[in-house]
Amino acid sequence: MATKVIVNGREESVEANKLTYDEVVRLAYPHDGWWHEVLQTVVYHKGPSPKRDGCLAPKESVRLKDGMIFNVCWTGAA
Repeated sequence: MATKVIVNGREESVEANKLTYDEVVRLAYPHDGWWHEVLQTVVYHKGPSPKRDGCLAPKESVRLKDGMIFNVCWTGAA
């Protein structure tokens, strides 16, 4: 069963229990090849307990929950 999450204001359907930093960034910028060349800030809200809100760093992952919200924005050069 798919989990519905919001990434940069768009609803996405994900067939996974968790997402990595890279997977969230790819969902945010699916058509841009530049995203791997710069650091992104990945912030999430409405996640599962005990850590409902937080940030994802490169190489990290987070468990998913329906309705979870991700905001991804450019931070700087990698």
